[in-house]
Amino acid sequence: MFKACIIGSSKIVYHHINAIQANNIELYSICSTRKISKNSKNIQKKFNIPKIFDNWKKCIDEVSKEKNVFFLVCPRVNDTFKIVKYIVLKKKIVFCEKPLSLNPKEIKSLFPFMKYVFIGYNRIFYKSVQYLKKLSLSDSQISVTCPEQSKKSFLLNSCHILSILIFVFKKLEIKFKIENKNFIYCVLEDNKKNLISLSINFKTPSTFGITIKNDKKDIKLNPIETMVIYNKITLMKKKNLNFYYQKKQFEIDLNKEKGKPGFFRQYKEFKKTLLKGKVNKNADLKLAFEVMNLGKKIVK
Repeated sequence: MFKACIIGSSKIVYHHINAIQANNIELYSICSTRKISKNSKNIQKKFNIPKIFDNWKKCIDEVSKEKNVFFLVCPRVNDTFKIVKYIVLKKKIVFCEKPLSLNPKEIKSLFPFMKYVFIGYNRIFYKSVQYLKKLSLSDSQISVTCPEQSKKSFLLNSCHILSILIFVFKKLEIKFKIENKNFIYCVLEDNKKNLISLSINFKTPSTFGITIKNDKKDIKLNPIETMVIYNKITLMKKKNLNFYYQKKQFEIDLNKEKGKPGFFRQYKEFKKTLLKGKVNKNADLKLAFEVMNLGKKIVK
């Protein structure tokens, strides 16, 4: 059986543990990044984790001696890169909560250790996103909205949105950009000349969303956890007024799933990494680099 060593004790750890246990992976140890925190003690007690550490280097040195062990790394973003680097130098597999780093050069420096690092962009494992990738989207009008608090929060949080776009459309380039203190608007282009309009609105009371329209379908992921596809429109008249209603062809609602959406399928894929000793290209360091490199260009 594979064993997980957790480094970090934030709220996201609970979602990871639920998915880890659902995939029959053993919990071996937990480590806080500074001192033994109240959070790490509570997690250890709640899930009966055998070992607890208060020094991440000591933890990695000791746990790395075990067979079939991997490290789940989800501390503060300022600590993530140095911890992951320390682990891969020992040739151990890492599941890293996004983002690995806000510096694309740091991410690229780990490319020689590509097969060891799995990046946790769980939204690319949504059923809705996986289904979207299979569709023909050429000659479509594609719009994406990202409500954020700041440019930094865009890199920390909306990197999920960028991971979806790169997963579906592959390499993207910025063709046009304008901004002021309230928003950033840009047009992205993929290798097939598809154009994507991206609107980042700061402090707007809105939801993350993707809308795709063409001559056959109107596809809405708003919020991202749902997908509705409309393929017809019906006209109804009431008191000399015309009302148009879209006919629903297909729907996915991830809010009905157990646990945090995407996490179970993400760990199912990660388990293949543990078995094969090689990370899936849809969750590797190249994706992490492309996401952060594009994100930096958008907010610079």
